[in-house]
Amino acid sequence: MRIAARWLPLVAVALLAAGFAYLNGAERVSVHLGFTVLYRVPLTIVVFVAFILGMLVMFGVSLRQDLRIRRALRESGMIGSNPEPQNRSSRFEPEERYAYPREEEHTAPRPP
Repeated sequence: MRIAARWLPLVAVALLAAGFAYLNGAERVSVHLGFTVLYRVPLTIVVFVAFILGMLVMFGVSLRQDLRIRRALRESGMIGSNPEPQNRSSRFEPEERYAYPREEEHTAPRPP
């Protein structure tokens, strides 16, 4: 059931795109680029190219914003340029996972 929920949106978009291409396969349009005009271009190709160009523009805008935020975080010292890897074995000590005192705290003091 969980697998179907993950693939259902992808299948729906693929069916929608296939239906659009099937129903508009014979449609031809003219594309005015400003310096030239392309005649009898299939509508499905125009829509696909517009989709890809939109994705590339959004990637460029988001990449620029991401690099700006990373630079600001690096300059403020919130992140390092090369963070040290954490030692996973020392991260989960029993005294950190559980709120039990250490064993040496349980023992009675030795007589002098």
